[in-house]
Amino acid sequence: MRSLYSYYIYLLTFLVFPILILILYKYVDISKSKKYLKYPFLFFIVHNVLFYFDYSIKDDYPDYVIFSLEYLYFCLIIAILYKSKNIFSEIFRIIGTIIITIGFLQGIMGILFFILGAMDYDANKIYEYKFDGNTYEVRRYCAGFVTWSSTRYTYETYKHIKFTPFEKKIDKTIFLDTESNLNFEDDSLKIEIINKDEKQQIQFTSSDGNKFIKTIN
Repeated sequence: MRSLYSYYIYLLTFLVFPILILILYKYVDISKSKKYLKYPFLFFIVHNVLFYFDYSIKDDYPDYVIFSLEYLYFCLIIAILYKSKNIFSEIFRIIGTIIITIGFLQGIMGILFFILGAMDYDANKIYEYKFDGNTYEVRRYCAGFVTWSSTRYTYETYKHIKFTPFEKKIDKTIFLDTESNLNFEDDSLKIEIINKDEKQQIQFTSSDGNKFIKTIN
């Protein structure tokens, strides 16, 4: 079920939200809501800046939901601009309408193809461990298909920020199973952070003794 969450969010964002705003535009005077739009705008700006610097809410899906609501907000803004005759509003409205139309067409195609293309959006395995008094979580994303020559494994490491619902991504490591000696399906695969030469390193060790060590930037 978890693997379908991003699929549902995707369809809701690009298919349902534009239709919802179109209905509201037709039957409700949404221009009256303009005075409240600055508050979500500030929230989305702050969230985007934090996300750009690798800070996020714990787990993937809260941020997916926020980005989805941000798209809903964007659709609402474009709908409100249809009631404005300002030349700049008209230009922005045309650009926004093109973006929403492309998104809608993309959403239609995504009904069939999104699950295949979004394997890197849903973690299929999660590792959690503690180091130096901090809690870390590693999410594994697996992308592969029967016609592909190799399977791609992406490991993203997050450091939980104590006493908050937030985390910071500190590393992203990508492997191809045909180019690595690690056994990625090994249930005993160990992932840990170590200190070496005054630097932090992330170490992957499978039960057969093979290792991969990478310095965390």
